[in-house]
Amino acid sequence: MNAERPRLRVVSASWPGRAEPQRARFLRDLHLQLGDRFDTEVLVPRVDRSDPATEEGPPSIHRFSYPSGNRSPRSGGIGPIASLLWLTSACWRARRLWPRDEGKKGCVLAHWAVPSGEVGVRVARQLSWPLVVWAHGSDVNLYSRSFAGRILLTRAVSGADRVIAASSQLADRISSISSFDRERIEILPVGIDPIFHRRQEPPPAPPLRVLFVGELLRSKGLDRLLEAMAIAVEGGLDGRLTVVGSGPLKMPDPVPPWLRLGGVLTPAEVAEEMGRSHLLILPSLAEGSPLVIQEAIASSLPVVATRVGGIPELFEGRSGWWPIEAGSHQQVVEALVAALSDLGGKGFTALGEVRASMRAQPSPPFDRQRCADRIGELIEELIG
Repeated sequence: MNAERPRLRVVSASWPGRAEPQRARFLRDLHLQLGDRFDTEVLVPRVDRSDPATEEGPPSIHRFSYPSGNRSPRSGGIGPIASLLWLTSACWRARRLWPRDEGKKGCVLAHWAVPSGEVGVRVARQLSWPLVVWAHGSDVNLYSRSFAGRILLTRAVSGADRVIAASSQLADRISSISSFDRERIEILPVGIDPIFHRRQEPPPAPPLRVLFVGELLRSKGLDRLLEAMAIAVEGGLDGRLTVVGSGPLKMPDPVPPWLRLGGVLTPAEVAEEMGRSHLLILPSLAEGSPLVIQEAIASSLPVVATRVGGIPELFEGRSGWWPIEAGSHQQVVEALVAALSDLGGKGFTALGEVRASMRAQPSPPFDRQRCADRIGELIEELIG
């Protein structure tokens, strides 16, 4: 530990592990970029038994155990008893890790207002340090729908010295649930790997090559996309779908000829897949400010996505988005079938024109270094 640098204690609901090395990798990469400014220790849940309890830094990682069933809450769901044990175990581990340390300067940062914010509030009180709570999406759009979730969200933002949201939509919802002053919530998307900030070649030749990147979850709308793709292909579409990611959603068995399962890929490999694709589709039920869409915009890859969360903000003043209105499962499937059939037929010309238009636009401001610089400034301001 460098005694000259201020200390940063981070509580996060998600972090990469051995079984899922790409889970929440954006947070790991962000804190690696912040490594020169702070001595950082991170407390995260031990989702898989193969994940070590501690990892030497920087940053140093500490994991607390709870009955996860080797699946993250987003992947497998988590009941009230497991949720209580999650919070209890996290608070107990934090109390032992970071006892009161008089005279030391530092700050506490909680990633995901629910449930990490509750732990962050307790750590900040214990250390008498300022607290930053950062909402990323599912914490506000999914977990705060319950009565307990709304209480935890309100407690987290009420106890914070600064509140950050990844999108304006999240900030609006935080304010409506907790009565926290909307003007005091800073909008700060995490940003993407610089490898995506490049100009791609013109789109490949037919057939229509569709890409899905994300956790294989119903909340991401993958079941909608699979159903729509099957209907469109049966109706005559000459198309291929590549699915990148991992998760509990069951894939078709046997795998149809139009489907390719790409598994978990590195950012460089995802960028290559985007270069080989005509279209990214993300028909999510709810979102914050999805990194995969930021990556697609930076890669000049057109997008079909539901009009949810912070997605409309990402395309303000930009082309490249075919919006689908959020609705019932059947309504979204029908809209996807229509979009696929249109773009896979006469739409190839339109796709090429849109891609060229996206390349001609100014580079998007989805820069992780910009985000790291701002969060570093904010923390240093709080520490004083």
